[in-house]
Amino acid sequence: MTPAELIERIVHAHKVEDVFGPDVRDEDQLSAAFQAMAVLLHPDRPGQTAAAAEAMALLTTWRAQARTKLKRGMWGKSAVTIKSKHTYTDVTAFTKGDISDVYIADYTEWDGKKQQAAIKLVRDQADIDLADKEASVLKELWSPTKDGHFWAYLPRLVESTKLTVGGKVRRANVVSFHSTRVTLDEVICAHPQGLDLRHAAWMWRRLLEVLTWTHRQGIVHGAVVPKHMLIHPDNHGLRLIDWSYAVRTEKQEVIKAIPSGHIIDYPPEVLQKRPATPATDIFMAGLVMRDLLSGYGNKLPNSVPRAVIAILDACTLLGPVRRYRDAWMLYEDFAKVLQDLFGPPKFVQFTMPTKGA
Repeated sequence: MTPAELIERIVHAHKVEDVFGPDVRDEDQLSAAFQAMAVLLHPDRPGQTAAAAEAMALLTTWRAQARTKLKRGMWGKSAVTIKSKHTYTDVTAFTKGDISDVYIADYTEWDGKKQQAAIKLVRDQADIDLADKEASVLKELWSPTKDGHFWAYLPRLVESTKLTVGGKVRRANVVSFHSTRVTLDEVICAHPQGLDLRHAAWMWRRLLEVLTWTHRQGIVHGAVVPKHMLIHPDNHGLRLIDWSYAVRTEKQEVIKAIPSGHIIDYPPEVLQKRPATPATDIFMAGLVMRDLLSGYGNKLPNSVPRAVIAILDACTLLGPVRRYRDAWMLYEDFAKVLQDLFGPPKFVQFTMPTKGA
């Protein structure tokens, strides 16, 4: 295949099978196909054109979609379609969330851009109020009056609707989905002895940034646990998901539900049914950082500097008025510690280990 033929193939593809072929069965085959094509489109290749560079960017996008399709077991299979505000195709089961069965689907935005979405179907009627809360909070945080810079840290509500599945009408929130991200839970499980502080630091800094902003909007997330945070290793991005447990501070709301298996991650004020505050999120954020540095169930390694331990201790004091109550103050204190330890901020590449390696 010539570069010109490959460019034509990529530009006019309608699905991943059009790009990589019908017989891809695993990540190794996909990677081999991608590498072979990337060689033909490489910018250092003599006579390469701007069209080749554009095709290379498209090829990278197609690879991300291909990985998701492989994971969903949908390669070469006919699409399942659901119609609502949007038409969702390739609808496949993805995971079980705290209150919902989660499906991944493809859809096309009004501007013609292809996107992926997570369709969250509520399992129990008793949890509809939690789904309503998530939809309400995300609409508020994505209001045109808000600072759009921070939208990269949040899922976007595509729609809140009712869908008929198996003859049963179920409440659903549809939110944006990005297959290139992994949860902090996956990160911690992949590093059972803990991460290097430099890696854990950028993840925690991103978390503190989004908490600072949401707290200033008068919203406490209410479920800051590792499975509710997605990171993008390549660009050091973080997204805080599942806003079903969020509360508004001006209303002095109480967190009404706790994700299964996470009661140990909550501070006393939640268990005592007292109003949640920014200090509530900070308590849980402190525990997340401990898990990043030590792995689940382990003590902090001796290599963790005392200044870092002191900050984490100040996040997890039992009394909310005694612990950190301002995520930005916490961020700045932590940044100063990092400056003393490592000097000016420096990008450090983080790579998740390959499965089976």
